[in-house]
Amino acid sequence: MKKRILIAVVMASLLVGCGTAKSEKSWQKAYIDYLNTDEEIAPYAKEDYTFALIYLDDDDIPELFIDTGFEAGGQYIATYYNGKVVTHQFLRIGSQYIERSGLVYTHTGNMDYYPLTITKLENGTFTEIASGLSYVSEEDWEKMTTDENYPYTLTYEWGDEIVTEEQFNTNIEEIYDLEKSTYPEDLCSYDEFVDRLE
Repeated sequence: MKKRILIAVVMASLLVGCGTAKSEKSWQKAYIDYLNTDEEIAPYAKEDYTFALIYLDDDDIPELFIDTGFEAGGQYIATYYNGKVVTHQFLRIGSQYIERSGLVYTHTGNMDYYPLTITKLENGTFTEIASGLSYVSEEDWEKMTTDENYPYTLTYEWGDEIVTEEQFNTNIEEIYDLEKSTYPEDLCSYDEFVDRLE
């Protein structure tokens, strides 16, 4: 009787192990399929884009980070959740994240116009939880172009309200810890990335 129970336990553990292996492989296959079929990603993935795996939310399946390599294309993060790949595009280049927090910080822009967003990935959903903007106003731009001694001056907005620079930074600190922030590392080409996944 003990021998039969032992055999049953061993077989059950083997089945569980096989199920886990299949689950672990499914996200890898899903990411490769996504890179090869998504209308926005597939045409450029093999030639222009670079890729990395990051741990954005707090589970064992990593997210796929995609850098298009040019400002207008921005960056993408894809997550595998409930058997599906869910993606979010981040404007321009330069998004940061805090590992396993779900938080992405995007403060980019150019030509004196710098939008900011803080996005959270949770349960397979990307949600913008805060936004701000810093820019040179028309009034300050006029003064800067007519008076060489006029300092470079930014106007700050948080949500729809004009705030001070100090308040702007405080609002960020309450949500996002820049000291824990990091950029994706070890970005590689499509072929290298697929080799790693396989």
